Amino acid sequence: MGEVTPDLFDITADGIERHTGLDRLVARGALRLALKKAGLDSLGRNLTLLQVRVVFDKLMAGQLERQGVRDAAGVCETVMEEVSQSAPQGTSTEVGVDQIFRRLGDA
Repeated sequence: MGEVTPDLFDITADGIERHTGLDRLVARGALRLALKKAGLDSLGRNLTLLQVRVVFDKLMAGQLERQGVRDAAGVCETVMEEVSQSAPQGTSTEVGVDQIFRRLGDA
């Protein structure tokens, strides 16, 4: 059997956990809440790199601040850099961009 590659949700959640000190469940929950607020699948299925980037630019820092994370904006930058470098192949950046911005405009 081949090696299992973590999906974009897992890579992102792991980065949040690593750079915030939040436990696994809380880090994943914070990401799920931000995805849901953006109108995306809160389970992170079929998540694209651009969707993650938009969620981090618009929502994630606020979500982390509510979790008591210091320098949430800096954490978001760090996590996003790591995610961009380690994103699995095939995580398109073209799908759903207009939809995300429209949804965030309503938030």
